[in-house]
Amino acid sequence: LGRALEGRARLQAGGDLRAMAELLPRVAHLELDESSSVVDVDAGAIRTGEVVRVLPGERVPVDGTVLRGAASFDESHLTGEGRLISKAEGAVVSAGAIAWGAPVSVRASAAGAETQVASVARLVEEAQAKAAPVQRFADAAAGPFVWGVAAAAAATLAFWATAGASMFPAAVAAATGTGASFGTASALPPGALVGLRLAVDVLVCACPCALGLATPTATLVATSLAAKRGVLFRSGEALEALASCGVVVLDKTGTLTEGAPRVRSVFVAGGADGVADEAALLRLAAAAERDVRHPLATALVSAAEARGGRNGDGGFDYVYDSVTVPGCGAAATIDGRRVAIGRLDWALGEVGMGDDANGLGAVDGIPDGLTRVYICRSDDGMLGYVDLGDALKGDAVEAVRTLQEELGMQVYLCSGDSASAVNAAAAAAGIPAAYALSSQSPTDKLALVEQLKADGARVCVVGDGVNDAPALAASDCGMAVAEGVDAASEAAKVLLVGGGATRISDAVRLSRSALSRIRQNLGWAVGYNALGLPLAAGAALPTFGVALTPSAAGAMMAASSVCVVGNSLRLRGEFENWKVLRGD
Repeated sequence: LGRALEGRARLQAGGDLRAMAELLPRVAHLELDESSSVVDVDAGAIRTGEVVRVLPGERVPVDGTVLRGAASFDESHLTGEGRLISKAEGAVVSAGAIAWGAPVSVRASAAGAETQVASVARLVEEAQAKAAPVQRFADAAAGPFVWGVAAAAAATLAFWATAGASMFPAAVAAATGTGASFGTASALPPGALVGLRLAVDVLVCACPCALGLATPTATLVATSLAAKRGVLFRSGEALEALASCGVVVLDKTGTLTEGAPRVRSVFVAGGADGVADEAALLRLAAAAERDVRHPLATALVSAAEARGGRNGDGGFDYVYDSVTVPGCGAAATIDGRRVAIGRLDWALGEVGMGDDANGLGAVDGIPDGLTRVYICRSDDGMLGYVDLGDALKGDAVEAVRTLQEELGMQVYLCSGDSASAVNAAAAAAGIPAAYALSSQSPTDKLALVEQLKADGARVCVVGDGVNDAPALAASDCGMAVAEGVDAASEAAKVLLVGGGATRISDAVRLSRSALSRIRQNLGWAVGYNALGLPLAAGAALPTFGVALTPSAAGAMMAASSVCVVGNSLRLRGEFENWKVLRGD
């Protein structure tokens, strides 16, 4: 039964890896040209730069970018999130994602074994093969344990065959006389007969299997479960290191926030021809910014398209004479009138309205952490403004609350961004202002980690794995937030694939649960042998007249292995409960 349960755990973990491999379709629709001509080929034969067509309901066979078309994609195989994500031309898609809505053409950047999902499977397999420190302890103890058991069996035989028979003659006589436990007539002296049987009991009852199974079974289950949530442990050592951390240092951009600005609010001055509402103002801004390659411009164009803008041009007939001035803004002539977007004084000057009354006082009241751009037009002056900022991830507040309240961790927010942006993000996420550190260089982050460790804390650092590499390497456990395995720093022991901030709390909670199971398993294995071996050696025989039979000793040994494996398998049930509680 114990072997069957262990095999079941390994099959389930191996099944998770096989399921990842099976996410890649075997056939791809290779486009021969930009027309409708396609040919079905082996997906593994697709080369970088080739274009494949993905039909609604099919899985994407390669990593790549959308070349033509738009569709909604289910990327839960990597992120663990079941929501659909809309992607159009230029968006990055991952192999194994399911396309819905319409056909799309994808230009391949990686195929087969080079895709993200294949890299994830390799990392999980490698993690399951690498032993945690606690497992190495158990493995080191198993060898001496076997020799110790053999010595105990020999000592048991020697004791009962000599001193035991004279010290406890009644017990020996009762045991050999009844035959209930040891049989009847024998050519051996009674003491030697008792000693021989008890020595066999010691050998059979001893359970080094429990020691050997205590750690790898729990590690196997935990790493496969973590992969389903987009958490990739590089080794069993990472699992143990993360479980011991009591302080977590979070980067802001891309870790706690989305990592890209979004339109947060729109103000329309009113009174201008054709700019009566927010949608109209955003369409005008998008038309002027359509050729600008800047995060703020991208955010404005996306917001306009979300409100009905057409292809980022706002639906205007003539857009020309575009210009971009770094640090100031962008301008263009739209339907014969000059439009400028950016800093207020520059935008007003660009449209020849330097003394516009609408702009008076407009620079006041900018919320912390936001960037304000003004939209001005010749003859009209300031038409309005848009506040943009990097928003918290949807689950950031829940992640921070879980880390602080449920897991008892001290949470720092450490960023190179301005004080206003960092303080605003910390306040929104529920991080005390005293633990919100701004204008932090990589060297400053490294110094913070070293100071916390010098104070006796076990520190986990979560960052993007590039500019946070020094702090990640110096921490007890570095966690890299990555869109793909290749984007993560080698300094990180744990990779978080997908955008959710709750990956962080999930990783900590799962690692602690796994380490708790490992300690319970080791405690059970040690406790069982500490109690079972004296009983098998006849410690209760003189006082209570009780001794084991070889069959009973064998049953106890099997039960010990079953308990260890079964306790590790409880992680799966606990994982499902977390999913139910969070509504996943």
